[in-house]
Amino acid sequence: MKVISYILAVIMLMFGPVMNFIDNSKPKQEGTFMEYEAPQKTERGFLAAAPGANDIVLSAGDSLPAAIDRVRAMRAGGNTVPVTVWLREGVYATGGTLSLDGISDLTLAAWENENVTLTEGIQISGFRNTTVNGVAAWAADVPEGVSFASLYKGETPLSRTRYPESGYLTVKAPDRSASMFTEENTPWEYTYGDRSFYYDKDLTRTSFYHLTDVRIKLMHYWFCESTSLTGIENGKVGVQKPCSMRIREGDRYFFENVFEMLKKPGQWYLDRAERTVYYIPQPGEDIGPAVLFAPQADVLLELNNAENIAFHNIRFVGTDCTDPVPDAAVSWLGSYGMLHPQGNLEVKGAVEVKDSSFVSFTNCDFVNLGNTGVRFTGRNTDCDIAGCRFKNIGCNGVFISGKNSSSEAEQTRRINVTDCLIESYGRNIPSGIGVLLTYAADCDLRHNEVHDGYYTAFSIGWVWGYAFHATDDIRVCDNLIYDIGQGWLSDMGGIYTLGAQPHTVLSGNVIHNVAADPGEGGYGGWGIYLDEGSGNITVKNNLVYDCGSQSFHQHYGIDNVITNNIFAFSGEGQIRSTRTEDHNEFDLTGNIIVGQDQPLWVNASEDRFTESGNLVWDYTNFSRVYGMMNTEIRKIDRVYPPAMRLKGWLKTDQIADPLFRDAANRDFTLAENSPAITLLGFTPWNYLAAGTLSRF
Repeated sequence: MKVISYILAVIMLMFGPVMNFIDNSKPKQEGTFMEYEAPQKTERGFLAAAPGANDIVLSAGDSLPAAIDRVRAMRAGGNTVPVTVWLREGVYATGGTLSLDGISDLTLAAWENENVTLTEGIQISGFRNTTVNGVAAWAADVPEGVSFASLYKGETPLSRTRYPESGYLTVKAPDRSASMFTEENTPWEYTYGDRSFYYDKDLTRTSFYHLTDVRIKLMHYWFCESTSLTGIENGKVGVQKPCSMRIREGDRYFFENVFEMLKKPGQWYLDRAERTVYYIPQPGEDIGPAVLFAPQADVLLELNNAENIAFHNIRFVGTDCTDPVPDAAVSWLGSYGMLHPQGNLEVKGAVEVKDSSFVSFTNCDFVNLGNTGVRFTGRNTDCDIAGCRFKNIGCNGVFISGKNSSSEAEQTRRINVTDCLIESYGRNIPSGIGVLLTYAADCDLRHNEVHDGYYTAFSIGWVWGYAFHATDDIRVCDNLIYDIGQGWLSDMGGIYTLGAQPHTVLSGNVIHNVAADPGEGGYGGWGIYLDEGSGNITVKNNLVYDCGSQSFHQHYGIDNVITNNIFAFSGEGQIRSTRTEDHNEFDLTGNIIVGQDQPLWVNASEDRFTESGNLVWDYTNFSRVYGMMNTEIRKIDRVYPPAMRLKGWLKTDQIADPLFRDAANRDFTLAENSPAITLLGFTPWNYLAAGTLSRF
């Protein structure tokens, strides 16, 4: 039997390309396939409403801050019995930032099957008819000193005006004469602290009503500068805040909060000098009962030194987004008045958790937040965000930070984000990240769905190079990630890592449609991206396809294991390794790697990674597969049995159709007789299980 099996294998290897050509002429493969089923999603449940003797029951209109004061008084009096504040259906004002500092053993829960919202802001009503820019509009007065960057009708975000109305303007050239630094004295090669640039001929409007109220969004590399203007004159645009990253020719930008662009239904403009808000109504809207909502606070809720605090089925709605303040404790650029150029670390969360433990959010919604959703700072342990939805988030969805300490007693640990839907993030600050984890250990980021963002979905780690790294044992598993980047920024990944993480695992994730800024040649729209110093990370059982750059990219790192993945159909190839170092960079073993007249590998360092047992195929060229070293395309023709070996690549790999059920329509279900399984021992997994377990 072994002899027969060997003969059959040799026949398949010799004639596979011809057979596969025939099979590929059909719209779908035929045969017996592995059977995958998507798990049945469950409804998000409520706590059973059963108030105890020490519990508090509130109705809409009751003061939530007063209830918290009652709990604080109980604790001060020595009563340590756990308390639940039950909230009946309705909207509860936090009265600014609601503090739970120092409180323990408290639960805030919506009454069973009732909708409960925590919010803070002002209602704008009393509109009058007017005309703006030749268009019928409404106007209403706002109280003195009131300002806001977001406006909502109910829970529908209204559009801030934009110039140009669509697309972008481009920088003609930087103006180094106004920069804080020169090439010789810059604290970082990527910054000169630029404060102005020369505009190109595409900027045809150079004067604006209340110019200092106009905002600029300037995008370059992986960061979006957001600041106000100081002037447009002498062919230059001046910005109020020095840029964290150097301005370059061709950088894209646009303006927001432009009075002259107030023309379309759903748009609004705040005239701070006149204390008037203007709104263009939708057809059929009635001016009489019209009420708009303007958030006032950046932070709805803060917990410092809190313990055993739980939130169930609470909706956190409506925060503003004031300019973050540069902080020298956060970034070396802070002392120069510049923000950290990655991760938006200084942006506050609608919920701030600091130096706390056993804080949980279960089945909560975070909606219409101008900044970050939930931000963990200081040292936090044993906290959970489970079954929650993040929608229309201004910056990061969840931010988990800590201290880069070798002492476990000082580390942030066990902060879990599971079964969450994170969608439409980065709405005010496009460089926002779905889940950003800098320094933390032993965390589960599992069964989430992250989509519709302008930058990275999961960013794990915060050390550039091979220095000590407290971040380790992070499990980024079974997540569904798609439609991120969308052509706004560059240098991103569906999953992005930094630094050595010997026990971190990226597994079971499905990642597709990651698109970088096309103005930079699609630079950095990667599916899985192991960046500077990423080490000893296991990348296993992931499906990555249709990314703008490569499915997998390692900039530089050491001894990462890339095994049993499917990398497919990414625009600039499937595998990329950028920097050659004098050690093994990664092991590429047992993967399925397919393309459609796309290079299998790009800029691969031939002697610095190991590969074995991969199955490769090109759906256009069939057995004719190729890679690209630097800018030279090397064609690799192979006919079985293999007669040639390419140094460092395709040493033990097989060229054969993997027999997916319908690759053209992105059905990656494998036939039971796939050569990946029968010849190379590839282990199929149910990739349909990626994503949330709850129904949202």
